[in-house]
Amino acid sequence: MQAEEYIDSVVELLKTLGVKRYCLIGAMYDMVPYTRPILVTGSVSNPELQNRLALDNIRRSDYQGPTTILSLIRDRVTKLGIEPAI
Repeated sequence: MQAEEYIDSVVELLKTLGVKRYCLIGAMYDMVPYTRPILVTGSVSNPELQNRLALDNIRRSDYQGPTTILSLIRDRVTKLGIEPAI
């Protein structure tokens, strides 16, 4: 489905706009009763931002498995010096 072209386009857009920090937001479809709190997880490589996640009750994800196309974008922009943020 032209994933490489999509990744190249997103990376080029970030470069063109001069982006210095980015945030990826994702979701997983699941049946969760409205009476239960929704768990939020996230991670960053910057220790200061990791502390901020903890203050906002966002737990570090321990997921180890297949990832999405978004992880490929993260790898590419990290090499360009664009840092992840919350």
